Amino acid sequence: MQELEAMVAGCDISNLGLQILVGPSKVCDGLGLFVKLNDETESSLQPRGTPLCGYSRGKLVDEAEGTFTVAYLFTDTKNGVIFQQRIMPLVEAVGLASSLAGTESLESIVVGHKLLWDRESEEILVTPDETYSKRYFVPDPVDLDAEGLPQWGVQNLGMYANDCAYSEDATEEQYRSTTESKNVLQIVWRMEMRDGQLSPSWPVVVTLGDVHFTNKEPMEVGLQYSWKYWAAARSLREEQEDVEKK
Repeated sequence: MQELEAMVAGCDISNLGLQILVGPSKVCDGLGLFVKLNDETESSLQPRGTPLCGYSRGKLVDEAEGTFTVAYLFTDTKNGVIFQQRIMPLVEAVGLASSLAGTESLESIVVGHKLLWDRESEEILVTPDETYSKRYFVPDPVDLDAEGLPQWGVQNLGMYANDCAYSEDATEEQYRSTTESKNVLQIVWRMEMRDGQLSPSWPVVVTLGDVHFTNKEPMEVGLQYSWKYWAAARSLREEQEDVEKK
């Protein structure tokens, strides 16, 4: 838990009975994302896939920039997305998108990906389109008010969530065994129809599973990044250290 007085930003999500806050992290240097019940609520049970806040508005670019970059990549048609104002598996969004576009050709209906029919499993598979380059989402800079203070809001608080299952000495096995118990949030992509394709707009932070909040004090909540993210981050850091040594 963290003291409420330590929080630097936040907002009340009255329909959930929760306050979403940003303050000094308990798991790493810098800021973290916290949740507490609002004053009128005794407990709040949020089912899997409940949107808590936005990650940030931003843009898709060719290369990762900074620590808040999110990869735009689907590996399974069961991956969740937000489309037409509700969360659903990607495969369901594809079906809706094909109806809206008036086409039965699904191969390129998801921007940056290829859809293929697997006869053996009788399922639709999704793979990255190697010709697509804008694979990284970089958040917009946080605007400042007239006094030079950051203007945080429900649309961009999510980018301060940390992965509570990761540590510098963690192995892949250790991370995978603890990520769902130490993290309660995940990122899903908000999608929209653009030029007949399902196109990404921005990431949204949702609950990883059913979560029952009972705390009246701010509690830091973790965001599942994935081991692939951390492995890439480690590799990049090692490359940078090798360059510095030379």
